[in-house]
Amino acid sequence: MRFVIATGKITKRTLDALQAGAVTGFLWDDELKGFGAKITAGGSASYVVQYRMGGREAKTRRYTIGGHGSPWTPFTAREEATRLLRLVAQGIDPVESDKQRRREAVELAFSNYADRFAADCKGKGWSTLVTRSLHLHVKPVLRDKALPTITRIDVVAVFDRMPAEQAANRRNVFAVLIRAIVLTANGKHFSSGHDIGTPGRDADLPAKVRRSLLGDHSALDGAAWAYVREQELYLGLCRRWRAIPKPTIAAVYGACIAGGLMLAWVCDLIIASRDAFFSDPVLRMGIPGVEYFAHAFEMHPRVAREFLFLGERLSAERAYMLGMVNRVVERDELETEAMTIAERLATLPPFGLTLAKQAFNQAEDAMGKRATMDAAFGLHHLAHAHAQMTTGSAISGQSAHSMAGKPRDADGEDTPST
Repeated sequence: MRFVIATGKITKRTLDALQAGAVTGFLWDDELKGFGAKITAGGSASYVVQYRMGGREAKTRRYTIGGHGSPWTPFTAREEATRLLRLVAQGIDPVESDKQRRREAVELAFSNYADRFAADCKGKGWSTLVTRSLHLHVKPVLRDKALPTITRIDVVAVFDRMPAEQAANRRNVFAVLIRAIVLTANGKHFSSGHDIGTPGRDADLPAKVRRSLLGDHSALDGAAWAYVREQELYLGLCRRWRAIPKPTIAAVYGACIAGGLMLAWVCDLIIASRDAFFSDPVLRMGIPGVEYFAHAFEMHPRVAREFLFLGERLSAERAYMLGMVNRVVERDELETEAMTIAERLATLPPFGLTLAKQAFNQAEDAMGKRATMDAAFGLHHLAHAHAQMTTGSAISGQSAHSMAGKPRDADGEDTPST
């Protein structure tokens, strides 16, 4: 059997020819330097990448992508080789990176982490609750999945597996599994505000889940319809978020307008990207601020007046200087920064963190935050009723399109729709 080292484009045809020719050796691609195929004495083929770390004097290293066949074809192997060679150009060794990934797969496997976590729990009652909840409800779903790859979908799958009537068990699993919450978005902006224009939106439908005792807004009319709906879906929702016993972090980027402010303000910490900006332009609708009226508590009342009266953009940098934002980072660092903080919070004693959060909430309420919101919410709906009586529209005839057109910032750019 001959040993050969050949060059040429790696295709299925060339590989088939080498495998049929009873040869061993390498075929190096003549288009992508470092990408090759290895033929063994048994006739099998595998794709490899050959490279050096540290220049021409460095030792040649070889990384095996995988055997020829699903999922590795000449096309997919070439794409993977391109990715690996790009890592090499960045100074990352694919061999060492793969070893690290394998170590993490064991060290960060959820089942191993869960066992270590349960063993570290103090107090017989808490330790028993954690061990039982993880064993019965969480480990059967997450198994050995690596911690960094666990997503919201995985967590939802844990709760979906539990019968709805097991409310107590669901609360226990929530207490064990969720240690910190990061609230962010997946579009161009964090939030452009309330939906005031989407065709077919569900404003006239009953709330899927009602928490207040005011009843079903869809069965009411006039001012009662709006008051009950917004008490449930806006003010009530925000207060429930604020009262979550877990620490919450808002990761804000792009526009954070009107309703978006409410989502950020209910969180314990706000991390913003440098391109983020904040705005509450609802006075153009004749409305004295959003339903969750935290303006005078998020910034000095003098600045809050300017913010609401003028409806101008507040940059992330100025929001940081005013104390409304905790940290400002580059856009591509936002997720990492928010998750790093969440991971630090997750290591703290959960009950102590819950009590600290309650202490801050109670301090704010003692300074009048809750009473201010109750008063402002009534004024908010007086404004809705006045606008309806004088213009025929609860928002003074404004629409998503009209709100998107103005005001403009100092650079002459339009503010996204509210």
